Amino acid sequence: MTLMPFFTTKPIGEGTGLGLSAVQGIVAQHGGYVCIDSAPGHGTTITTIWPADANGAVAPAINASAPAADTRRAPLRGATVLVVDDEDVVRMVVARMLERAGATVQTAVNGAEALAHLTTHGAPSLVLTDVVMPVMGGLELVQRIGAQWPDLPVLVMSGYPAAPTDTAADISHIVIDLPKPFSMSLMLQRVSEKVGTRGGIATR
Repeated sequence: MTLMPFFTTKPIGEGTGLGLSAVQGIVAQHGGYVCIDSAPGHGTTITTIWPADANGAVAPAINASAPAADTRRAPLRGATVLVVDDEDVVRMVVARMLERAGATVQTAVNGAEALAHLTTHGAPSLVLTDVVMPVMGGLELVQRIGAQWPDLPVLVMSGYPAAPTDTAADISHIVIDLPKPFSMSLMLQRVSEKVGTRGGIATR
């Protein structure tokens, strides 16, 4: 078995293919490992190895549809976050992290869908977007949000070391706030810094 590598076979503009590396990042933050057994003609087996609880107990499963009830552990209670990512696994994991912190989560699979959502439902507390997505990527989305909703905070996440260049627009101000994979604590820190928090209630 070998530790899971970080790479993608997808060309730029067709998704990052970093779903598994996001999983590895999350597992590693909890002291675990992700291993792969793969052989031609036999398929691939992915194994996650988790450290045992000190008392030998198994932690309860996370309910992705329900935020944490303990408000002391819900620093984003009252905040609404629009998560934009074309990778289903990444979108689901990020949404689950945010919901555990008390946030209400909305999702979109690309920039065009995110803009349509904003036009229909109004601005949330924060937009958390990937960079490379089909139809409309995160860089154009950031620019469109800046033009139409200048007070709406935006966080940019990406599996690439730097934002891809775009000769059609000035993107010098674009900063990758969350390099993938990232920990839940880092993401919550960045989100809290953007939306502002006071007594557990997110304010803008």
